[in-house]
Order: sequence, then C-alpha cells, then structure tokens
Amino acid sequence: MKKFLYICAAAVTAALLTWMSYPSVTARAESLSGTEDIIEIATPDQLVDIRRAPSAHYRLTADLDMGETNWLPLPFNGTFDGDGHTLYNLRVLQTGHEVRTTADGNLKPYDTTFAGLFSTVENAAVSNLHLTGAEISVQNDGSCFAALLAGYVRNSTFSGCSVEGCVNMISKGVNVGVGGLAGYGISDFDGCRADATLFFEDRRTGSRCEQFMGGLLASGTGHFTDCMIRIDGYDSCHGYVHNGGLTGMYFNGEPDWRAGRVNRNFVEGQISFFEDNPDRRAYCAAYIGERLDPPIEMTDNSQQFTRNESTDYTTVLRPEKCDEPQYRVGVTPPTCTEWGYTTYLCQTCGHTWRESFTPPRHIKPHWETVIPPTTSKEGLRRQTCTACGALLAEETLPPLPEKSSGIRNNLPIAIWLSPAAVLLATGGLLIFRKKRLRKPASQK
Repeated sequence: MKKFLYICAAAVTAALLTWMSYPSVTARAESLSGTEDIIEIATPDQLVDIRRAPSAHYRLTADLDMGETNWLPLPFNGTFDGDGHTLYNLRVLQTGHEVRTTADGNLKPYDTTFAGLFSTVENAAVSNLHLTGAEISVQNDGSCFAALLAGYVRNSTFSGCSVEGCVNMISKGVNVGVGGLAGYGISDFDGCRADATLFFEDRRTGSRCEQFMGGLLASGTGHFTDCMIRIDGYDSCHGYVHNGGLTGMYFNGEPDWRAGRVNRNFVEGQISFFEDNPDRRAYCAAYIGERLDPPIEMTDNSQQFTRNESTDYTTVLRPEKCDEPQYRVGVTPPTCTEWGYTTYLCQTCGHTWRESFTPPRHIKPHWETVIPPTTSKEGLRRQTCTACGALLAEETLPPLPEKSSGIRNNLPIAIWLSPAAVLLATGGLLIFRKKRLRKPASQK
C-alpha cells in the first residue's frame, strides 16, 4: 500500500510541474500567427541579412542608426514595408556588385554599376520607408548611376517613401547619372518625397559623357504621381547634360516602350550646371530635361525652379561659394517631434549642411496609475511625456491577490480536482483508520 501511495504522489508532482512549465497550444499558435511570410527588421545587422533572401517580404519595426555600418548596396526583388520608420545616417562609399545594362538616348548599351541603399530593385514593392541624413559618395571609371534609395529600378513600385540627403559622384565614365530617389530605370513612384543635394563632376577626357540628373529619377520612365521634390543640383559636365527637377531624361531604354503619367507633382529648387561641349544641347528644365518616347500624360504639376547655367568651364560647380570655407558647428538636440542634428555653417559664404541625425524622443516618460486595481477588478496605468503630455503607452494592472492562509489556497485547484490527488487522500485516510483499529500486542 505504501509503495502505491508513493507512486501516486510522484505522478501528481510530475503532472503539476508539467502543467506549470509547458506553454499552451493556443499561446504557441498566437506567437506564430501572421509571421510566417513577413520577416521583421529591428537592427542594422538584420537589414544587412536581406541579401541572403532578397525576394522575401520584410517589415521595418524601428528607426535604425546606420552610422556605424559599412554599407554595401544590395539587390532587392521582394516587398519592403518601412511601416513609417526611418533609416538615418546611412553612408555609402561604394557601388554594389550587380551589373545591369543601361542605355543612352540613342539606345546604345552600357554595362553599369549602381550605388544607393539598394543597388538594384526589380519586380519589387517598397513602401513607407524614410531615409534621413543619407550620403552616397562614389568615384567611378565606368558607367554608373547613384541615388539615395536605389541605383537601378525595374518594374517596381515606390509608395509613401521619402529621402533626405546628398549624392556625390566624381566620374570618368560614359553613361552616368545621379538621382534623388532612384538612378536609372522604369518604375512607378506614388506619394514620394525627395530633399536632395546632387553633385556631379565629370573628369572624363578624350570623349564626351552622357550625364543625367533628376530630383526623383536620373533617367527613365514610369508613373510619377503626387510627389514633392526639393533639389539643389550642381553639374560640371564636358559632355552632354540631361537635367530635370523630376528626371533628366524621360524615356525607356528598352524595346518595351511604355506610356507614362506625370501628375500632381511639385518641384522646387535649382540646378547649376555647365555643358563644356561645342555641340551644345544643355537640357535642363523644371520637370523633364529631355523628353523622348514613350508619350507622357502631364497634368496639374507645379514648380518653383531655377535653371542656372554657367559659361565658366574652369571652375567645378559646388554648393560652397568660397575656396576655403570656415565652418561653425552647432548641435540641435531632438525634441518630442523633431529630429536632432549637427549643423555646419560657413561663416564666409553661408553654405550649410546637416549630419549626425538623432531621432525624436520624449523627455522623461512618466507612469501614473489612473485606476488602482482591487481584488475583484483590474487597474489601469498610463505613460505620458512630461514635456509635451503625449500619451506613450497604456496597460492594465492585474487584480490584487486575495489574502489567504493554508497550503490549499496556495496550490492550483487542478491538484485538488485531479483523480490522483483524490486517490492519494483516500489512501491516507485508510491507513490512518487501520492504524487506529489495530490493537497493541499487550492487549491481545
């Protein structure tokens, strides 16, 4: 009998431990629900890992400081949902490994490399992704296109994206260009914003280059709708320039010609340029520098744009207005709603730029219990910003535990209702009763 009772007690203990430690099937199902197809990105290292599965589906879950990442532009042909988050302080000093064919206005092909956050974006969708304080700076001897978001785009869509930063190219190549959001190709851009400083310096000698500059797309075609562009462009070219507030050349360099739409876009800013070329063409306009086939539907666009052509071919055009700028450095801290940054201001010519961005943050968040919990009801507490009063988080508080005594009230009710526990208790009572009825040997 004793052996049987020991076995029962061991079974109850094992069952209790298993019940307490093993997660429910429902909890496991909830943890996997909705995550099979979307890979979440919360760190720069996870962003780098996109190159392992470039056709997968991704979602950005946090603002990421890219300042410490030696970024190599990567190819992409999946879906990327920025979810309103920002990549900031991105710096790209090299082109990606990918090579694609680009064409000039005569459809002459060139093997070309690309620089940007993405080197190539093909048959993909990128949405609600923002870049702040990005810098793309490359030097090349061959054909190359560079832009803040993607160097080459094909049959893709970009919606609700924004970029802010600068693109610098020093080139000895033939078919070359810089763009605010994208470099070369055919894609659709809807509700995008670009605030870009674009710089191109031609160092090619012996023959003339074909150069392209655009606040949205350097060269290519597609649908441009509801986009806002701010461009500050500088182009020193000894070949042929094609510059525009939206795109330097609107055309499709491939046989599958496609009609496009350019509707409800706004462009502001300027492009300073020279074209050191006896066969002067000097394409530069508020929307499209040179317009080729396919046909374009253009409606409801507006602009505040300045075309600024120079005839001094000896001085490279730059944002700086003096040879030896003397910069004063100032730091603007972030606020609850605005980004922080470091400003460099030339005290001689007034040229200024910003870098080292820090994201908005609330000051001294404070938790306050607004509904205290009781033994029968949940409570509620809220976290607010002490600076602006914004509600940051809200969570319920569990009911207070009831005062109790005795081991019975401290054990799960499942033990008391289990058959093993009932059997154990019954066996103990039987042993106790048998001992009470057994007479001492002296009374026999």
